[in-house]
Amino acid sequence: MGKTPNPPISIPDPRDRYLRWGWLLAMALLGLLSLQVPFFWDNITLGSQTADHLYQRGLDGLILPDHLDAGHPPLFGAWLAICWALWGKSLLVSHLAMWPFLMGIAWAGWKLSELLLTDFRSRLLMLLFTLADATFLAQSIHVAIDLFALCFAMLAVVAMLGRRPLSLTIWLTLLC
Repeated sequence: MGKTPNPPISIPDPRDRYLRWGWLLAMALLGLLSLQVPFFWDNITLGSQTADHLYQRGLDGLILPDHLDAGHPPLFGAWLAICWALWGKSLLVSHLAMWPFLMGIAWAGWKLSELLLTDFRSRLLMLLFTLADATFLAQSIHVAIDLFALCFAMLAVVAMLGRRPLSLTIWLTLLC
């Protein structure tokens, strides 16, 4: 039996560092440019009304009244209520509360590009296409449970591809 050949050694492209920082900067700017976008559509119920209910009651019990109950744990509303309790109840604080999820998406997007794509040009195109996607941009500029869910879904995919079952369990649990 012959030996199996060693996989080719991947030499990191020095441009990757600039691409990674550019990607993080683009995501951060996306967050900054959306600070005045109000709550709207289902994010009023899933975001602001749920968060307000929990904020007014000091997070006592996560059981919501029927008119606010969406059928899943109100983790997103609880996150906003905690942020409001710490830094004040405002639209600015609500948008800044989304930054960890934007950065989580940015990090997961970068890790996925490293895991799935082998060259700089492919990673660059993937990240540019992501930033050009109207659906992604629309979800990223407002305070929404969609951003929360996308972050944890992408982190779960990174954990799955990286064969990290504990991380996968954590991200999938937070996804609900």
